[in-house]
Amino acid sequence: MAKREDSISPIAEFPMDDYRASRLQLSPGRPLFATFDDFLILSYKDTKVFPEKDFANITSTFSPSKSRVKRLVCHIDRSYANLRKWQHYIHVVAPCWSLFRRFPNAKHYIDIHAKKSPGSDKPWSSWIIEMNKYFAESNIHFLNNDKLRRPGSGDWIASTQMISHGHGWGDPTGNGPLINAYYFMEQSDIFDLQKRVLGEKAMHGPSHDKLRILLLNREDSSARNWKYTNQTFDLIKHEWGDLFDVKLIRSFSGYSFKQQATVIHDADIIISPHGAQLTDLVFSRPCTTLLELFPRGFYYPKKGTLLMEAGGIAFIGYHFDGSPVSEAPAFDYYNNTESGKRLREERRSVPIFASPASILYALPDVLHAAITCRKQWLL
Repeated sequence: MAKREDSISPIAEFPMDDYRASRLQLSPGRPLFATFDDFLILSYKDTKVFPEKDFANITSTFSPSKSRVKRLVCHIDRSYANLRKWQHYIHVVAPCWSLFRRFPNAKHYIDIHAKKSPGSDKPWSSWIIEMNKYFAESNIHFLNNDKLRRPGSGDWIASTQMISHGHGWGDPTGNGPLINAYYFMEQSDIFDLQKRVLGEKAMHGPSHDKLRILLLNREDSSARNWKYTNQTFDLIKHEWGDLFDVKLIRSFSGYSFKQQATVIHDADIIISPHGAQLTDLVFSRPCTTLLELFPRGFYYPKKGTLLMEAGGIAFIGYHFDGSPVSEAPAFDYYNNTESGKRLREERRSVPIFASPASILYALPDVLHAAITCRKQWLL
């Protein structure tokens, strides 16, 4: 490793915190992918609604290839305005995408219930609209009414209940483990979506080229803006630039939906603060490795499980002298008090001060995981 010159040493303009990297593990006994049991299914016959049925029992009576299902509606009911946000939207439409792939012969519909629809005032609104266009190209239609018109015996309503099974944070009572966040039902479903968006550029598997390291910041946001991104980029490029391609993106502002997807798809290692920009990990390839930086007292690693579903590896970046699990309270999102939603907002709304040197020293563990995964994939 090259000797670092004095000019590379960062000047501490802000507080500087040492971070370490810990590999994200699934909660004990929790599967990585969603299953049929995570959906509530209602069967329609004529104008009557049958009692709720277990999907495992339904599918045991017929195979999807010989399915009697004529129309399948994926019903999304999220009664808060943040469904307009890209990171929340993908969490509820990804299960629909997977569910439809289990029933290829049925007509597919999405029925969204939310307080507000995507508008034009936020950058992520256009990303949602763009994603819906790719859904439409896959013969997935969007309903504007509450019920199917003239439902028949071949109509089934699937209600996504992922929010009750996968927050990505601890049980509000403090008695339960960290709950994994579910997105898709199989890794192949993710690649199918990537092919729809990226076309021929979609690559299922790690690259054979030089490893590409991406530092992705949130400079356009006061929340979790990594103050030492530029200095970390200079340091990594100075120390490792002869071995790896190192790229810095200060913000995804100004990037189109497809440009963001391409950037993430091309990266082998991503170092980034926790945030909505990591929702684009849905376009990552197997063996892509993430170091996600969290502020002290806030731990919400649901983007890590999204990456793992795509075949990647997730690391948690946290204060060297702390523990994200023990220091982060179990937020009750629906309890808007100082110990609930407001506390969560307070903990997550601060900058990230991860020191360049600590990220550099954590990088070998991240590199080892990425290189080992690539080796195993190619064997």
